[in-house]
This record gives sequence, structure tokens and C-alpha cells, in this order.
Amino acid sequence: MAAPIQKLARIAYQCFSRKQQDKVFREQINNLKLALNSISAKDVNFDPKTVKDRTSERDAPVTYVHIWEDDIFTMGIFVVKSGGKLPMHDHPNMYGFCKVIHGSVHLKSYSLVSDQTIPEDVEEKLHLWQKPLVRSVSLRQDQVITANDDCCFLSPSDGNIHEIQSAGGVAAFLDILAPPYNNSESRDCHYYKELPMSGILGSRNVESASKENSRPTIRWFMQIPQPHEYWCDTLDYRGPPLTV
Repeated sequence: MAAPIQKLARIAYQCFSRKQQDKVFREQINNLKLALNSISAKDVNFDPKTVKDRTSERDAPVTYVHIWEDDIFTMGIFVVKSGGKLPMHDHPNMYGFCKVIHGSVHLKSYSLVSDQTIPEDVEEKLHLWQKPLVRSVSLRQDQVITANDDCCFLSPSDGNIHEIQSAGGVAAFLDILAPPYNNSESRDCHYYKELPMSGILGSRNVESASKENSRPTIRWFMQIPQPHEYWCDTLDYRGPPLTV
């Protein structure tokens, strides 16, 4: 009998290995979510005691456990240490799945909003070369997620820009990305910072007005280099071997 993580990998492969009709693809996405929701730390033999928590700035804030990678999808475990985080980043033209298997994380995700004009109070602080790097986004999700919760899902258009940080103590989540990063196919990771807005445009009054009008609050992010305070060390995978 195949191990749960093996079944999950096969479902991911079937879902993304070929183009399918929208209805069939949505059904397989749902099947993948259900399979992922049932995965626990035990299924991948993850023991948080094997991870050294961060005690100084010299320690990596995140540990990565590689499980699988091919040209269809990647699977791995991110271990976010106390005070650590995966900074705001994206997965362009990719689908992503995240299932917490230990501890809890605080997830903030944003969706791109098209046809927006940069406000004057934001634009006046930018250099000419920075303007093409600015994106308009709206908040999709802002919540703490534990191992008891269902997986989180992002698509190429929904929640694709996001930040994940520990919510007290070491946390770990199983991560699936499809298709994998590939610079030659415009799938390169970008990092972002939020640009401040002044006056009433940057106040909570806009949040309230937006809710009343059922329109999303627009925020402005700018693409930046990978933050120097973010890097990963690695840990060997000790769970059941995979064949896909």
C-alpha cells in the first residue's frame, strides 16, 4: 500500500502533467487539496527536534527539506524558525499549495489588481527606473494557520504574492509548486516591499470605505532584490521515498 506522501505526489503529477479541460482540472485541484489536507508530520517523518531553532542572526531563519523536483512540480518542507519568515515574494504563472504540519504560521497573501494608476503621493517618492517595478495589489488572506487547518492555495492570479512567518516557535509546512521555477519560461521568484501611502489614502479610512463599497483596498508593492536577512539552510528528507 502506497504511503500518503506517495499518493499525494502521484495526484500532483496527474494534475499538472498534461493540459486538461477546465472542469477536469478543477476537480483534480480539489483532489490534490484533499490529499494534502490529510498529510501530517508523521507522514513525512518530520521531527521538529532535528531542527535547530534560531538563536542569533548568524543562524538561517528558514530550513528547507527537499523531497521531490522534476519538470512538473516540486515538493518540499519549509521550516520557519522563531522570528523567521519567507519575505513577500511571488510564484509567477505557478500554482502553490501550503499545508502546515507543525506549529503555526502567519500568512498574508495578495492578488494583483490591473489597470491602476500610481497615486501621486507614491509616485513622487520613486525614481524613474523604479516605476516599472511597482505593482498594485489587494489583500486576499491575512490569518494564522495551524496544523489543524486545511491547506492554503494560490493560483497564477489569486494570492500569488505572499509572506509567511512563524507565529511563535518553530513552524513547518509542506509546499507544492507547479510548474517549478524556470527563468527561461518567465517563472522567476521576485521579492517585494510595500510602499507607504500618506494622508487619507494611507489611512484605515480607506479600508472602511472600501468594505462599504465592496471594492478592494489597493496597496502598492515594489519589486526588490532578495532581502539580505533571508536565506535557507537545508536538512535531509527522512520520509518515505517517492517514485512518480
